[in-house]
Amino acid sequence: MNEIIFPLLKHIFPPEIVDNFTLTNVQESEKVLHIYFEEQDIKPAEHKHKGLKNNGFYEESEIKDFPLRDKKVLLHIKRRRWIDSEGKSYSKQWDFTADGTRYSKDFAFFLRELLDTYPIAAQSLEKYYFINGKQLERNYKEHLSDFKIWQEKEHADQWLVFPENIGENISIDETALSDGDLYTIVTNKDNNGKKGSLIAIVEGTDSQEVIAALKRIPEDKRKIVKEATLDMSNSMDKIVRESFKTADLVIDRFHVQKLVNDALQELRISARWIAIDKDAKLKEKAKKKNKKYVPEILSNGDTRKQLLARSRYLLFKSGDKWTDKQKVRAKILFELYPDIQKAYSLAHSLRIIYSKTHDKKTGKQSLERWYNKVEEANFKSFISVAKTIKQHEDEILNFFIKR
Repeated sequence: MNEIIFPLLKHIFPPEIVDNFTLTNVQESEKVLHIYFEEQDIKPAEHKHKGLKNNGFYEESEIKDFPLRDKKVLLHIKRRRWIDSEGKSYSKQWDFTADGTRYSKDFAFFLRELLDTYPIAAQSLEKYYFINGKQLERNYKEHLSDFKIWQEKEHADQWLVFPENIGENISIDETALSDGDLYTIVTNKDNNGKKGSLIAIVEGTDSQEVIAALKRIPEDKRKIVKEATLDMSNSMDKIVRESFKTADLVIDRFHVQKLVNDALQELRISARWIAIDKDAKLKEKAKKKNKKYVPEILSNGDTRKQLLARSRYLLFKSGDKWTDKQKVRAKILFELYPDIQKAYSLAHSLRIIYSKTHDKKTGKQSLERWYNKVEEANFKSFISVAKTIKQHEDEILNFFIKR
């Protein structure tokens, strides 16, 4: 049986432990598997001439290893102590853990590869590998990664550039990290968010600071860029035009549709505040007359306030994607608030333009018709959106070349 078990153990536990230590015990709890090993009774070869005698074991060491069958695995390792005739202690030197951690070397390398390769947080690995996420975060920063010897460390909180990641199609946008501070991020779109996607990250959104950071990338590499996707802000436009002079600018669909959806939601929110104010006045009026206030209940069980609050998400979607309850709610909403129905129709018609247009000329014609609809509807917020789209029309229409 040992002939079968021994090779199997070498595939489960660190081979140097299996080769030099004896498995003495296994204890299992609901969430943890405790595996006990004792060093074999073999004197250290380099000290054999000293007449060493076995003197028991040093204090047990604990090593975290790969989980087994949904259980955390702790290896309990006992190293032997040897003494010479003068009582001096000796032991073999073993190096089972990654420096500065209590993870086995293989397990530590595996965790490092995950954090190096994928855009995941250390704490997200907790439930899968039965480790302390915050501790892994510290271990990764201080020991597992190359952070301490990283050449970029002095300016990493202000800017980072990775010229080797540049490609023909890039995207530039701003994002808020965990502390809420804004950063400008430039990525290689062709890498789809995987390793090698990040071209630059710069603290803040000041165009001159971002341009200065991007110009650390050699000009010949910046000339590789053929297309840059961005939003409608003037600062982003300036950054791209000065940093990537050969690139065609494309304002992406997301930012345009978000602007239109914001205009639509503004009408819904305005109607909701009116409903809230009316409800408060009626409640106060009933109180003065010592009567119990009962709000109007609509056919689907909503009050007007609830109808307007609960309609938020359905207004983001096409009608064919509504649930049965959303269809009922939308019908009531549009009957009571025809202006919201008109605004929804405007937002939806722009969505259709994006879905079905495949060339710039058709896109321009479709947008012209959309502008006319906006003018007829005469909603202030939509008129402002239409003006903004017109100002950036050429970059917006560039989307339809490659979609």
